[in-house]
Amino acid sequence: MGTLVGQAVDFIIGHLLILFIFVPIGIIFLGYLLYIIVNVVRELRKNKKG
Repeated sequence: MGTLVGQAVDFIIGHLLILFIFVPIGIIFLGYLLYIIVNVVRELRKNKKG
């Protein structure tokens, strides 16, 4: 019974680590990437007009 509980705790801790650390990092990274792409497109349009 002890090993089953230990495996369950490890499973939960592993998934919480992924949920609370890696997912927000991925979302922040994608947000920065989108911000960079939008600003590059704006600059290209601005340079094209002027």
